[in-house]
Amino acid sequence: MIRENCEICSSKALVPFYTLKNMPCRLGVSSSIHSYEFNDLIYAECVVCKNVQILDLPSREKVYESNHNINIVGETWQRHHREFAEYIANFLKQPSNVLEIGDPEEKTAKWFEEETNLISWDILEPMPSGLPKSKKVSYKKGFLDGGTDFETNYHIVVLSHVFEHILDLKSTIQNIYKVLLPGGIVAISVPNMEEILKKRSLPPASLSFEHTVYLDENKITALFEREGLELTNVKYYRDHSIFISFSKKSATTSANTIRNQPLKERMLAIFKEKEENVKRYVDYIETHFDAQIFIYGAHIQAQIFQVLGLSNNIYGTLDNSKDKQGNYLYGTELMTYPVEIIATLEKPIVICDMGVYNAEIKEQLVSLNKKVVIL
Repeated sequence: MIRENCEICSSKALVPFYTLKNMPCRLGVSSSIHSYEFNDLIYAECVVCKNVQILDLPSREKVYESNHNINIVGETWQRHHREFAEYIANFLKQPSNVLEIGDPEEKTAKWFEEETNLISWDILEPMPSGLPKSKKVSYKKGFLDGGTDFETNYHIVVLSHVFEHILDLKSTIQNIYKVLLPGGIVAISVPNMEEILKKRSLPPASLSFEHTVYLDENKITALFEREGLELTNVKYYRDHSIFISFSKKSATTSANTIRNQPLKERMLAIFKEKEENVKRYVDYIETHFDAQIFIYGAHIQAQIFQVLGLSNNIYGTLDNSKDKQGNYLYGTELMTYPVEIIATLEKPIVICDMGVYNAEIKEQLVSLNKKVVIL
């Protein structure tokens, strides 16, 4: 499906400026190396508002064949879930029904099991992982696209790292407005794409087949305020996420002015830098052909490096997720190993380009093997 309109300003003037040819459609891993799906990952700029988004969108069935983010991995994510729960708790001042969009493991809901003001916590999830773990939680299977019937209206709607996955932002916000009670709150956590862009990791600003539109505080605020939801509070969690809340008003509020940013030039510079890095990695690998060389992360960064030409003499990927270990990086023949494997190697080499997670990962690698070479 080709995106026809800019998600931010509705202009039809979307101009491609960079393409990753034959990019794996799905992030994460696969149990076999058969039946991979590929699609060109095309970055386009809106001529009017200068925002960047993905132009060619594979079907959701191809992109979300399975949930690749079920388990919490790393201190950064653990603390994120706790702090976002604390953020939501500020709005639970009266008996409330909560609707959460997309969380198969109840990573937010679990913090409210003993909350006396919580009446119910419904989770709308296309791929529920099983029965509810908490007594106040129930699952509704589906998407917030107008096709799901709700028996109640809600005091609070929660989206934790879900909003950036939505293809039609306007209609989703309109549906959130419909299910909220007057004065109700929508609380979202989204990746801090500006910080990700500053870290110069791949993909730039985390834009991919999953995160298809560049979003920051300014643009998110404008989108919600156009639909009658007024900005209530903003909190930044480290350089990782933005917590933003809006309240439902009876009339449309005046929308925040969208700031134009030179995103295209910044992203092109990152791609050029990474192309040069791949050439450097390839040269290094050719002189260390007998070494065991890994890429950290069975995720999109490693997939892009493969598309850019880093394909020979890589032993495999490293990942802390037990669900990924023993599986192939999707779209490749690279097996995923537990990070602890490097502890038994003489002088392992690890390519690590994980943006905001780099410091945490490098600390772990060095703690396992002080002789590790990190590229």
